[in-house]
Amino acid sequence: MSLKRGTIFQIVLVILLLIVGVSIWILLGEHRKPFKRIKKKIPLPVVKTKRFYPRPITITIKGYGTVKPVKRVVISPEVSGKVVYVSSSFVKGGFLKKGETFLKIDPSDYEILLNTAKAQVEIAKNQLLIVQEEAKQGIYEWKLVHPKKEVPFMVAKRPQLNTALAKLKEAEANLKKAELNLKRTLIKASFDSIVAEKNVDKGSYVVKGENLGVLLGTDEAEVYVPLDLKDVRWIDVPGFTVPYGHKGSKAILRLCFGERELKREGIVVRSEGVVDENTRMIKVIVSLKKPYSTNPPFAFGSFVDVVIEGKTIKNGFKIPIEAVHEGSSVWIVKGQRLYVKKVRVMRFEDNFAIVSYGLNPGDEVVLSPLPYVKNGMRVKVLLEDKNT
Repeated sequence: MSLKRGTIFQIVLVILLLIVGVSIWILLGEHRKPFKRIKKKIPLPVVKTKRFYPRPITITIKGYGTVKPVKRVVISPEVSGKVVYVSSSFVKGGFLKKGETFLKIDPSDYEILLNTAKAQVEIAKNQLLIVQEEAKQGIYEWKLVHPKKEVPFMVAKRPQLNTALAKLKEAEANLKKAELNLKRTLIKASFDSIVAEKNVDKGSYVVKGENLGVLLGTDEAEVYVPLDLKDVRWIDVPGFTVPYGHKGSKAILRLCFGERELKREGIVVRSEGVVDENTRMIKVIVSLKKPYSTNPPFAFGSFVDVVIEGKTIKNGFKIPIEAVHEGSSVWIVKGQRLYVKKVRVMRFEDNFAIVSYGLNPGDEVVLSPLPYVKNGMRVKVLLEDKNT
């Protein structure tokens, strides 16, 4: 009986607790304010823009190369003998003027040969005169006896005359050779040059064909500039992009000399005409007149930067390279809205893209990067003051 009373008591207690809990929940619910949904305002993306206008743009092609001589001559004597004179200018790095005598071979033997040759010419002339007089006398006597008959071949001394004439020609040829050999004892510079090698000194005995040194012409130098074919199309290369006889593109050669930068003007004269199979590039040759005319000079072997002036695009837009997307489109802004526009990029040059088609004068081109772009999306614009 007592167990039943305890169980009933527990049940009643649980019911009372439930009633109290429900009452409290109802009271709290009546005083609770409903939640308000707050709409978060998403800010517009901010973009920096700049207005661009068309203008003439000259394409520049950049390359590099080494200054090389156009003329290189190995000095070889044409006669043998002892060297009796060496010019003080004939040293490695020395300069020689065109026509300057810088080596002299002992001429004594060649002077003797010349005098001998002169004597042989005089002997041959006299012998020819004797034969000619004998022939005249023979013809005269024959006509006295046989006035109506033709003078025989032997009476007219034809064989003797031909022989005497041939000996005179031989003697005159030997005289010219002797005169030439005597001149060859004087070795002269055939052009303005710098001495690259010297292999002889005074007192040396030299033989015909021996290597006495090397001269490099200083009238003109060449720079071989390797270029990609897509760059070559923009410049005038005689015999390659334009016919021979046409003037080539101008070029500026830059040489770093310590902290100084030296500049000289050159001109494209030709190409090697063959594309390298490994690099797929072709060498364009730039001519530089008188490389040693300045101090310091554009010395042979110097490494120089080359900027070649190419063709001009009459109405082009030069925009920063970061404004071009996927190689052929830009973003422009009209009325606070962004639009994607297809363009034709003629060339990427340094940090710029040269556009020939697709932009209108005064277009506001977006320069800022964006993580997401939708055609017609609203943006907030920061327009640069300076126009290009």
